Amino acid sequence: MIKFGDLLNELLQLRDWSAAKLAKALNIDSSYVRRWIRGERTPGLNSNYIRQIVDVLNDGLDKEYKKTTKTAFVLGAESFSQARIPQNPFI
Repeated sequence: MIKFGDLLNELLQLRDWSAAKLAKALNIDSSYVRRWIRGERTPGLNSNYIRQIVDVLNDGLDKEYKKTTKTAFVLGAESFSQARIPQNPFI
């Protein structure tokens, strides 16, 4: 299973972005992004960070690539979130 921080780091490398550049685009302190990358923290799915990350990393890319990247990132974040939630065997 891929971790959120690993996925985020890979996307940043693909765009040739630093944690500081993403933080600036999100208008947050770069220490938050570095913690996400190291796996120390993960933005909540109910926060707007996932959508904002997708939007800023997709800025300037063609439409089809944006769609593919967005889908992969959201699915990766959702699978990470579900892996952290204990499953109820009675459901």
